[in-house]
Amino acid sequence: MQRTIGGALRALRLQNKLSVKEIADRCHISKQAWSNYEHDTRHPDVDKLDDIARQFNVSLDYLTGATNLGYDPRDPEFKELMGNFLDMDNAQKKALLNVANKLRRK
Repeated sequence: MQRTIGGALRALRLQNKLSVKEIADRCHISKQAWSNYEHDTRHPDVDKLDDIARQFNVSLDYLTGATNLGYDPRDPEFKELMGNFLDMDNAQKKALLNVANKLRRK
């Protein structure tokens, strides 16, 4: 089953332990508007979708189901990390991946 925008929004809200009121307030919309988004009875316009993506630090592609990668490539820390990674030789990349895997398991 393909993920919907509403499904992605609900999953992100729950992962971040936010109530409908809390996320609606953060996005400057009503609780009913957010509920409509989650139930796919209405969809946010592009500007609101971009605002929501930034709230959760994910990409628009993630929200729309074009990718399952839940990160925002515009995030300055992501850009810095990727820039450093691309400048590394293969041994350094392998060492970094080992450290990242160990940290993720903690």
